[in-house]
Amino acid sequence: MIEWTYSLAGGLTGLIIGLTGVGGGALMAPILLLVFDVSIATVVATDLWFAALTKVAAIRIYNTHHYIDWKITKLLWMGSIPASVLMIIAIVNGSVTRLSGCFLQRGIGILILLTSVGLLVGDRLKKKNAISSEFLKNISANFSNASSVAAVIAGGILGVIVTLTSVGAGVFGTLILIYIYSSRMTSHHIVATDIMHAIPLALVAGIGYLICGEVDGKLLLSLLVGSIPAAIIGASLAKKMNSNWLKIAIAIVMFVASLKLIF
Repeated sequence: MIEWTYSLAGGLTGLIIGLTGVGGGALMAPILLLVFDVSIATVVATDLWFAALTKVAAIRIYNTHHYIDWKITKLLWMGSIPASVLMIIAIVNGSVTRLSGCFLQRGIGILILLTSVGLLVGDRLKKKNAISSEFLKNISANFSNASSVAAVIAGGILGVIVTLTSVGAGVFGTLILIYIYSSRMTSHHIVATDIMHAIPLALVAGIGYLICGEVDGKLLLSLLVGSIPAAIIGASLAKKMNSNWLKIAIAIVMFVASLKLIF
């Protein structure tokens, strides 16, 4: 049975994912926690599958325009996928103790707070870092190798964060790409590459939670009914519109939501 209130929330988030690559965890998690009062474990587990499947719908559009940088995507995967697998194994085996619901909720709130700030400073960082990246290229013959190592390490850190909280694959991944590869990638390439990187990462983490029996299939289906068509529409519109004002509005909403989760 489809719950249309969930579908509406999924549609709104899916549209934003398609437009910006952001929202799978950073928007959906606080909506489920604050509006629908879903348990924290179910939110993390279900949100990972929601993000992965919604982004699959959006990435087809971006791939049609050849926006994905596969070399950088593979570097991020080299760090994030093994890190996610190790975290899932540790959780299943009890090597890593599950965080309490209150602590995890506050952790998600802090990540969303950082994400909201990242949305606001990302474009400025891209402009400034384009200059610094060119400077580094001129003074270091090993810049390419250094940036590749940095991408793998950053991917590993991101893999741990996403697996534990379901938050971070969107804006944190985008900020990593901006900081390391701003001189190489356009905004559309950054969004597409970040979405492509996030899909298998969320699936790997989601499979672990599925094995643990914490994915709510009914909730997931209701969310996807709204998010998949909306994500396709958003991705189709992304090339034609300036998303700066949308990012500012999202950042404000996320900032308020993060404070509610933290306090």
